Amino acid sequence: MIKSFSSKALELLWEENVDKKLPQSCVDRLKRILTLLNSTKTINDLGAVSKSFRLHQLKGPPFKGFWSLDVNANYRVIFRLVDGNVYDVNFVDTH
Repeated sequence: MIKSFSSKALELLWEENVDKKLPQSCVDRLKRILTLLNSTKTINDLGAVSKSFRLHQLKGPPFKGFWSLDVNANYRVIFRLVDGNVYDVNFVDTH
């Protein structure tokens, strides 16, 4: 279950279905990712979607302990999974 967001834009999308601050080309995929994260208890729960979203663990500061899912070529959703809950969900531009 999602417990916290680092991105106010993602939080608004999840809680109020407001997408004004997000690239419109990403909104549908972001909704799918957030729904998946909300039902995730372990990283293995994401195994079935790992290829389509390119699930991978991030390394090094400041991202140690974070995981990443691809939204598209430029954007990622990053998050931490702790004791069956998802924290610090963020939307990042990698370029």
